[in-house]
Amino acid sequence: MFITIFYSGLALLNFFPVSSSTGSPSKCSWPCRIVTREQLTTSFKNMRSFYRFIGMVMIISLCFWALALVGILLQARLMHPGTGTGI
Repeated sequence: MFITIFYSGLALLNFFPVSSSTGSPSKCSWPCRIVTREQLTTSFKNMRSFYRFIGMVMIISLCFWALALVGILLQARLMHPGTGTGI
């Protein structure tokens, strides 16, 4: 159940930046399909904002992973009878 909710949240998190770009990555796939330079510029700006958002999400998730790792290490040290206070 948790995994379903987790992946649904990830899907929603990725849906909004993709929907705001309105198909611009498909326009950038082949430059010969783009008629004007303005469309190409707009497509690249939309892709830039999308990848900036994905980069921020990745940085935040890596920080959470690092905090979780530190928490696990601290908890393991406390639980080990020879190094911490133990239970």
